[in-house]
Amino acid sequence: MKIVALYKTFDGGEFVDASLASIYNSVDYIVMVHSDVSWLGERGNTVRSLAMEWCEEHDKEGKVHHLDCELKT
Repeated sequence: MKIVALYKTFDGGEFVDASLASIYNSVDYIVMVHSDVSWLGERGNTVRSLAMEWCEEHDKEGKVHHLDCELKT
């Protein structure tokens, strides 16, 4: 059995480092869907760049996969 964590990012970058670090060793894959649109239709993702920085430094096993889109549902 494989365990996959799924994120839909938009805002809350202050939590992304701790969140990724806390699950990284417990899952097989992490999928981060980086939307440029919030659940309420606001625009401007503030998490994507922080998540990419974390991955460059910490994702040595290639577990994290990034998808960029514009969706709010």
